[in-house]
Amino acid sequence: MGEMVKIDFNPHASALASEVRHRRIIRCATEAFLSNGYAATAVEDIAIQANVGKPTIYRLFKDKFGLATAVMRELASDMQRACQSAVDMDAEPEECFVKLGVTYIRWMMENVGKTHHFAYLRLLMEMSGPYPEFAQEWREAGGNATAVPLTKYIEKRQQSGEMLGFDASFIASQFIGSVYHTAQSIVSENEFNRSIDLTRKKVQLFLRGCL
Repeated sequence: MGEMVKIDFNPHASALASEVRHRRIIRCATEAFLSNGYAATAVEDIAIQANVGKPTIYRLFKDKFGLATAVMRELASDMQRACQSAVDMDAEPEECFVKLGVTYIRWMMENVGKTHHFAYLRLLMEMSGPYPEFAQEWREAGGNATAVPLTKYIEKRQQSGEMLGFDASFIASQFIGSVYHTAQSIVSENEFNRSIDLTRKKVQLFLRGCL
């Protein structure tokens, strides 16, 4: 009898390969959904771009809506990491608010694309039509992603007497809303550069009512 061949199985390498494949699918799906919208995007096209079989996507995400939901959750998590890193708890209010606003706009340009808010909103609205519960989930996830870090900063400044003792989460959400509308018109690098000055002016005006 021939000698038995021993096959080594490395569970860590297998897990890493699975993680890389998962991220590749999410990246390709993000590009497809934001470029084409939910209805016009086919799972088969995403599978081809990600170099995986359709059964793999259905096994990992159940269906197209599950994949789109995973895309939106990943965007929310990535946005939260960016916003958390931008909030310096020891910075002066104007510096902190400006940095957060600029970080948010930059994140939108780099991660969602040149038509960012419009593509973002289109995808959200398409998914919320047949699945209204998704709209509520996304509002909570998206709001928390940007407002929670700033809320904690505001609470600290309120405790030191630097800011008015208004509802900190309300102040944070109102500021994020103003930055959101600023970002809607930013579709090029030149416009982004001009938005920095606009963001600072908005911060100065906003803080007049909060300090």
